[in-house]
Amino acid sequence: ESIKKSETYFQAFILQNLKVENNDFYPEIFGRNIIWIGNEVFAGSGMQKIDILTIEKINQKELIFRIIELKHPKSKMGINFAPGQLEYYINWAREDIGGHLIGGRKFNIKPVLVVLAKKFGVVSDIVVNAIKNFKDISFEPEIWEINFEGEARRISYS
Repeated sequence: ESIKKSETYFQAFILQNLKVENNDFYPEIFGRNIIWIGNEVFAGSGMQKIDILTIEKINQKELIFRIIELKHPKSKMGINFAPGQLEYYINWAREDIGGHLIGGRKFNIKPVLVVLAKKFGVVSDIVVNAIKNFKDISFEPEIWEINFEGEARRISYS
């Protein structure tokens, strides 16, 4: 119930439920074999902070860095700001283009927009298309909506 109050409550709820190693809290969104969870990760100068950053171990050599941007019905910076935020974080993270996440590359940095909404269908086509285009600079960008009942739906695009 408290997740309806604000993005801060939504974020705290997620962080309280995520687990390192065998994560069973929306593993399709946050990853299953998580080895590190970051909250409000500083991304460069100013007030730019990644809401949640998870590192998932795929095998002995491969990692996936999930850059997770949360949006809530009461978020100060609305959903239309999400593509710009995610693009900034991708560029900040990619070590191969001068970024700061050691090992971060186009093939393993996965931007994820997670939107809490009363009902599904709140993400505009403009936002969907902008995030879809991140496939050129990152790995399989995704958009998820979670409704107040806790049901999750991935927004698909071609």
